[in-house]
Amino acid sequence: MTGSLSLEDRVTALEDRFERLDGERRARLHTPAVDELLRLVADEFSIAPLDIRSHRRDIDTTAARWLVCWLARRLTAYSYPQIGRALGRDHTTIMSAVRKVDDRRASDPAYTRMTERLLDQARCLLADPEGLDG
Repeated sequence: MTGSLSLEDRVTALEDRFERLDGERRARLHTPAVDELLRLVADEFSIAPLDIRSHRRDIDTTAARWLVCWLARRLTAYSYPQIGRALGRDHTTIMSAVRKVDDRRASDPAYTRMTERLLDQARCLLADPEGLDG
């Protein structure tokens, strides 16, 4: 019961909890490949990576987010839950996003060409992260 703890003990307990939560957050978001894919797609869509991770639901942001999910699933060994954690989403949202990209690729040749181009760029980026800018 917190009533029996001194103010100093309560502050220490809160600091410990915040430190632990911050460490868990850093560990959850430590998915370098997803971060690289996020930047690649953000550049393609001319939006900020933070917007893709946000809860914005406008069509451009949502489409970019779906594409990050699709690329991550195709090019990494990350599971749906791992991709979801990296993007602050549930694994079922990631599964749905991958399906939506696959469905659109099946019916839209221009979209398929764009996703293939990004897929090639992402393969190069993930194979040699230092080589993209040079």
